[in-house]
Amino acid sequence: MRHLNSNNSNVGTLFSASRTKTLNTMIPSAIGCLFVLMLTACSSSSSPPADQGTAQFPSAANDSGPESMIVTGYNDSNADATSPWLVVTDMFRLNSILDATGDGSVRMRQYSGDFPVSRHVEFYTRELDTCEIFNPDAPDGGGGEGGDTEPSPYISGGVNIVINTPSGPWFTYERASVNGGSEYSVDNELPGEVLPAGATLSIPGDEFPTVAAHPLYDPEPPVRLLPDPDLPLSGDSAYSWIPTSGKTRIRAAVLAYDDDNNFIDFVVTCDLRDDGAFDMPADVKEFIANYRNRLYVRYSRVYDRLDFANGIVIRQRNTIAE
Repeated sequence: MRHLNSNNSNVGTLFSASRTKTLNTMIPSAIGCLFVLMLTACSSSSSPPADQGTAQFPSAANDSGPESMIVTGYNDSNADATSPWLVVTDMFRLNSILDATGDGSVRMRQYSGDFPVSRHVEFYTRELDTCEIFNPDAPDGGGGEGGDTEPSPYISGGVNIVINTPSGPWFTYERASVNGGSEYSVDNELPGEVLPAGATLSIPGDEFPTVAAHPLYDPEPPVRLLPDPDLPLSGDSAYSWIPTSGKTRIRAAVLAYDDDNNFIDFVVTCDLRDDGAFDMPADVKEFIANYRNRLYVRYSRVYDRLDFANGIVIRQRNTIAE
């Protein structure tokens, strides 16, 4: 996503600043997107296992995940489950300018041996109500590899990967060769709308198995209450928004701008419970109070889910910011 700057209102620059590091390369995690089960591996059926369903927010009986992420198909009954297959799909949009900020990606891996599903769940779990003051040049993680081994290259799932809707294709990713592997990603090219009801991810299959129709979901856009988006942050700023009832989380990102209103970088990120308010930790308050440039906060709502079905791990993350 481009760095888009405005000389008029901080709201414009705040909502349109690049979030290159927020999208993460997901497998850095990225990877973009949302889902509930209807996955198919190779010749298997496209229907999801009966105990997982296709609800956006499964019941507690079907969701074994931590509070930061929905997990289905993996629980105490198959705690030792393994899989060589991982696909991560990721989307990021700014609700204020949906027609200009649609980033997305789909990335797939095959591990050399069966990989514990538990490692993926552990890797993608976020500790909520925590913040990080970070080095903007440092990468933001990316995939459930774990350990000391080098990650394998991303592999091909076919010439095109399609997001379908009941009325027809919504978006088509085209395969690109990257670092000896295959990736599917776009920058500011997704349609200028939230995902339609009934959206599904379809992977035709190639090196990676076929995924016939995996449901995708968007979270509700966040609605801020505090702080005032036009005023720079101070050490005393309060943070609140309108919460939702589904299992989502809030990402509060603190963005730095220079005196000419040019975006500098993300300097603080917080993963928060979606309960409507948060009190910044003392070290973050001190950092904000003493930072040399103007700072603003941007709220994003994240729908994060990992499903294990038909021998494949699918992780989707869809993010909508203000």
